[in-house]
Amino acid sequence: MNKYPKVGLDTSGPWREDREGQKFGYPWNEITRVTVAALDLKTHKEKTIEFDHESGHFLEMNSAWVGFTDVIEKLSDFLPVKEESKKKLKYLEPTDDFITLWVRADYPQ
Repeated sequence: MNKYPKVGLDTSGPWREDREGQKFGYPWNEITRVTVAALDLKTHKEKTIEFDHESGHFLEMNSAWVGFTDVIEKLSDFLPVKEESKKKLKYLEPTDDFITLWVRADYPQ
């Protein structure tokens, strides 16, 4: 397994570190939506979680990266994610629609 990228969550928000000391992310109060999708990459399948930012940009985390499982497990420590939504992730396939885990109340649907 590669050492980088690393991903995680802390009280500041979701973050990604591509190299030692190159950590970046978004504050929780600037996140507008969190979604998960499954991808078919021809040789294997992976899942991605995206943290949408109010600027229109997003922070993507891939299931092959260090810390991804912890991000999924700990997300409800920071955002009110329904357990039933998290359970659906186990069975998510590339042919399925993405799953919305959380949307900020003032964010247009």
